[in-house]
Amino acid sequence: MKRIVLLSIFISFLYPQMETQIGIEAGPSITSLRAGYPSVRLYEGRLRSFSSGFYYQFKFSNLLSFKWSASFEKKGGSTETILTDEEGDLIFRRTEELNFHYLTMPFIMQVTLIDKLNNKFSYKVNANFGSYLSYLFKVTINDTNLDDLYVDESFEIIDMGLIIGFGAIFPINEKVRFS
Repeated sequence: MKRIVLLSIFISFLYPQMETQIGIEAGPSITSLRAGYPSVRLYEGRLRSFSSGFYYQFKFSNLLSFKWSASFEKKGGSTETILTDEEGDLIFRRTEELNFHYLTMPFIMQVTLIDKLNNKFSYKVNANFGSYLSYLFKVTINDTNLDDLYVDESFEIIDMGLIIGFGAIFPINEKVRFS
């Protein structure tokens, strides 16, 4: 992480004309789990959660930029247990959530496809390509901590993957954007 910050500062000095942005980002997410393990298959229900962190973006031109961020993400799934009597009357209902708490660092190249700026309504449409690295630091069931041994032996601590997607940015004012 220290190397990434130092590299970012170094690039800023090499290209002083390049626009850089530093900001805070946060937003909701909906996640679910898909796995071949029977114990994880129980939690295939959707889980509403959030992600928050900060970002650093280099804008090489009006068309191309590089974005790095560090954010806290909560992912997981849920399951519901329903117990009824012989007549179908509800005896017991419980929803259980399996939560994975990650520190995630995506590295994204952003290509602007549409850049519409006018006085009434402005927006940008982007294509995003890159990768991410995540570190699992805590696992909870219904917000109750599981012991560290269970986390270490049962789950992969490091997660890596690819990012491919589209996004839109709507400027609210000079310093605030909705994307």
